[in-house]
Amino acid sequence: MTKEFNSKMWVCVSKNFDVKKVIADMLEYLKKERPCFETLGALQGGLKEEVMSKQFLLMLDDIWEEEDEEK
Repeated sequence: MTKEFNSKMWVCVSKNFDVKKVIADMLEYLKKERPCFETLGALQGGLKEEVMSKQFLLMLDDIWEEEDEEK
């Protein structure tokens, strides 16, 4: 199944979710360099440009350690 996708990405999402950090991490993975965008809109636009017209598999991992749940 994964052969059908141009890009595959596994992103770990922490409890302290920061959408700008997640998108910046995704762009860094795709472009092999950290993006210089600062606003959410610019980051979203950059990500859209990278994945548009591509078959893209994104796995969002929100499983945390059991001890994290207890805190």
